[in-house]
Amino acid sequence: MAVVPVQGLAQQEQALEQAIKAVRAKIQIPQSLTEFSYNSVSEGKKTIWYLDWSSKDRLEGNISVRVDQKGTILGYNFYKPYDYDSARKFPRISRQQAKSTAESFIERMAPGLLSGLRLVEDSQLLEMGRTHRFSYVRLENGIPYHGNTVNVDVNSETGEVQSYYCNWSEELSFSKPEDAIAPEDAAQAYKKQLGLKLIYEYNYDQKDSRLYAVYVPVYGTNYGIDAFSGERIKISPYYGLYGMGTQRAAMEKSMADMDALTPEEQKAVDEVSEMLTRERAESIARGIKELEVSRDYKVTNAYLQKDWNVSNSYTWELSFQKEASSREKASQNIWVRINARNGDLKGYSRYLPREGQTEGKYTQAQARAAAEKFIKAVQGDKFKDMELDPVYEGDYYPMKDTAPTSYSFRYIRKVNGVQFPDNSVYVGFDAVNGTVNSFSMDWFDLDFPAVDNVLEEEEIYDKLFADIGMELVYSNVFEEQYREIIADARETEIRLVYNVKQDKPIIFDAFSGETLDHSGKPFVEKKAAEYTDIDGHFAQNQIAALAEYGISLPGTEFKPDQNIIQQDFLRLLVRAMGNYGSYDDDRDMEEMYNLLIREKVVTKDEKNPNALVTREEAVKYIIRSLKYQDVADIKGIFMTGFKDQDSMNPGLVGYVAIAKGLNIIGGGSGYFNPKNSLTRAETAVMIYNYLTR
Repeated sequence: MAVVPVQGLAQQEQALEQAIKAVRAKIQIPQSLTEFSYNSVSEGKKTIWYLDWSSKDRLEGNISVRVDQKGTILGYNFYKPYDYDSARKFPRISRQQAKSTAESFIERMAPGLLSGLRLVEDSQLLEMGRTHRFSYVRLENGIPYHGNTVNVDVNSETGEVQSYYCNWSEELSFSKPEDAIAPEDAAQAYKKQLGLKLIYEYNYDQKDSRLYAVYVPVYGTNYGIDAFSGERIKISPYYGLYGMGTQRAAMEKSMADMDALTPEEQKAVDEVSEMLTRERAESIARGIKELEVSRDYKVTNAYLQKDWNVSNSYTWELSFQKEASSREKASQNIWVRINARNGDLKGYSRYLPREGQTEGKYTQAQARAAAEKFIKAVQGDKFKDMELDPVYEGDYYPMKDTAPTSYSFRYIRKVNGVQFPDNSVYVGFDAVNGTVNSFSMDWFDLDFPAVDNVLEEEEIYDKLFADIGMELVYSNVFEEQYREIIADARETEIRLVYNVKQDKPIIFDAFSGETLDHSGKPFVEKKAAEYTDIDGHFAQNQIAALAEYGISLPGTEFKPDQNIIQQDFLRLLVRAMGNYGSYDDDRDMEEMYNLLIREKVVTKDEKNPNALVTREEAVKYIIRSLKYQDVADIKGIFMTGFKDQDSMNPGLVGYVAIAKGLNIIGGGSGYFNPKNSLTRAETAVMIYNYLTR
């Protein structure tokens, strides 16, 4: 049993006391939080104390604080249970008020730190969440260093700071920017050392696929330009807002009696009849000798799955297992993916034990040769249309001074001399056992547009530097051949680099040069609409307030006195409900209506996009969006107080009464005028009242 020296215990006791006093000097701990617990850990050269105060019954919440041995508060979290208003409304605490609270808190936690921070705003639009979130980046010499950040969350209902996180490094060295190369020289270096490339991009939304040509950075955002030498340098990337999400659709089939099938069900059955059977897919997998699926391996699972990224594409997912023999410690598994239409191998992986080996026996050149031999054996007809991606870093990286145990390679499809990254082959090589241990391929049957008339790269560079631009940043840098996480174990080196700004997607339409988002649509910045025709109007304040939250109509004119049509009314309402689609074209509008029909705000029979909206119809849609229609539909119990109640649709009297009770509509004149068409300004007032009820 280990014995802790008395002196060591005394030092621990003293350090804990100092940590508690450091916290109490800056944070008021409510008397109701009587329970206290703690622990300490070593993080690098620091000793970090984790202190927690809570009430005995936990009903009063708890406060957790992370503080170092110097008394610097690095993290704070305050949880207090209370009745959240689940209804969507404007926050009680404005963002400006919350910002003031957040910055006062930062200054109290770390006096003087705020002057070296810059607020990072990802959008000019406000949000209606339960918290206002503020992210700050460290500034040195007026230049951002994204390796150090401060984040604060302020409750939008109570105005209390809910969390604080300070990621800060001491004793870092930042070079002075005075001798940095000029921005125009950095731009030239970017073109020479990093550059753009022409590729095909693909987007599929479960109905239609779009294939289009774009220019994108060769190296993504993992590299920048050294601000002094103008050379390419590997950096620790910081990520902007724009990432591409994916979604998968699962296929379910019903093998009901053929005579009872609907047309859609019949279509599904017809598709299945054209696909490989499970037995045939298994036979193909076993017949590919490179996979080594011997008869000792039994099928444990088999799934026929619809591919998420291309229409009418299906894959057999097969799992094989070989039970452990007396000499083996564990069973062995192989996973195989087979194209359910043509039998192509789409994926393969297996695990082989390494018997304690921590260093590879094969070089990268040997691994690549094995990978290409494997591809030629299983997809030889397609290999001629692939090229090695030289900037792919994969999942495995060499350790310094140690031969890597694995290598990863990516081969990109080329069509018309242009890369199509969405069609790629990934191969993993086990450098201990000397085998290919994983293979994955996407290869779509698509019609590729010609690229004869695309813009020249030089024109795209002009748009890149003019519309997006480059900026000076301090960044952690690494040797190109080593993984970032490994480099972190060594002393951090910070360099001044030029990098393309991260506040817009770096994707350019190859024909027009327009900046695109990741769905291939023209990129639109998230900023509040500014109208030129609302000054002095009675609804000016309401229109402007809605616009700050993205509840707006397209164009620079709101046209407040014009009668509103159904699709525009619903476009404002659906955004007030928290759905921020673009709703700018026919397809988007169709999706909006489908959403509102699912939410029972509108019925299929009521769908009439270009019809004018009456005042009582507007109220009906709003009350339905609040899910109060079951109450509103009760007959004979409502009195609206309006003198013209008899002229209302009898089925909507309850809706009008509830809307009046919630102050969504007023009754100053004594008349509601239910059949009058609603103006765009009146719509703004109604929806503003809906969000402040």
